[in-house]
Amino acid sequence: MNIENSFVVNHVGALTNAGTYTETLTNLDFNTTYYYRPFIFDAGGIHYGTKMSFTLAQYKIPMAESIIALHTGGTNWRLIGRVLPEGHTLASVAIEHGQTSFTTTTPINISGQNPNTNYDVEIPVTLGSGVTTYQYRVKLVLDGKTYYSEKLVFHPNQTHCTPTVTLSTWFKRFKTVNLVSVTHTEPAGDPPYEDATSVVFNLDKGTNPILTITGSEPSWHNLTYKVYIDLNNDNDFDDNQELVGFQAPIASHITPITLTIPSNYIVIGTNLRMRVIGFEGTSNYCNAEVGNIKDFTVYIKPTVVSIKAFMQGPYSGTQMSDYLRTTVPLL
Repeated sequence: MNIENSFVVNHVGALTNAGTYTETLTNLDFNTTYYYRPFIFDAGGIHYGTKMSFTLAQYKIPMAESIIALHTGGTNWRLIGRVLPEGHTLASVAIEHGQTSFTTTTPINISGQNPNTNYDVEIPVTLGSGVTTYQYRVKLVLDGKTYYSEKLVFHPNQTHCTPTVTLSTWFKRFKTVNLVSVTHTEPAGDPPYEDATSVVFNLDKGTNPILTITGSEPSWHNLTYKVYIDLNNDNDFDDNQELVGFQAPIASHITPITLTIPSNYIVIGTNLRMRVIGFEGTSNYCNAEVGNIKDFTVYIKPTVVSIKAFMQGPYSGTQMSDYLRTTVPLL
């Protein structure tokens, strides 16, 4: 590495024997190692300093994610996304949305957001009864360039599919479900599908309750179990996190299944449908090849905090205090 095979930046100015000088380099490439060393050219020739190096960090583009559409009741929805700025101060953030194309752009206020911290963004939308397909994506703008999240398509105003079972043999099925101290036993007749949504299980978000299932025949235990909860209340079970429990066959007709109730991106304080499928062979949330299916209702409770409201004042010349306790749900 010398002045013959390197890019040279000349320093203009006088130097003393103990002097130092600096130069600014521009238009360098990210994720690249550069080598450098100083030199002085005088009447005695060229005098080189120590060779050094530095590496520029890898350039990271900002990213966004479309998280989930939450149905909060009636015609009301919340469209939720996530922004990963990767150290950049973004020029703008918006959510684009519409039925067959992105006809509406709703800007997001990002003032005060830390460019080194990921954060969620969301907007409310109202979707009437005639809307059966809707979509959205998160849009980021940085240095004149636009970045998008993946498109998320969902289907408002649909109904839960009524499941079917191809073959429901009397001993290849489950009969009893127990969750949070509530037990349900199916009625007589061994129905392949039972709508038991009148049975409500109260659950807490961010927990792992145990669902215990009892098969119909103690000597036979070859069912696999899937448990779904419609966590975003959009009348299907194919969204992220909605398969909340799974258990392969075990050597007992009594099967405990650990459920995962998420803390975020779910609808709370509303009745949601839970579907339990016991099957042999293949299944999806609308069908089981062999086995049976039951639907229940779960209610994921809001977090509640207690607040003390203090009142002070003179009463008959005496300073008194009292308080009123109330509870406030945190959604």
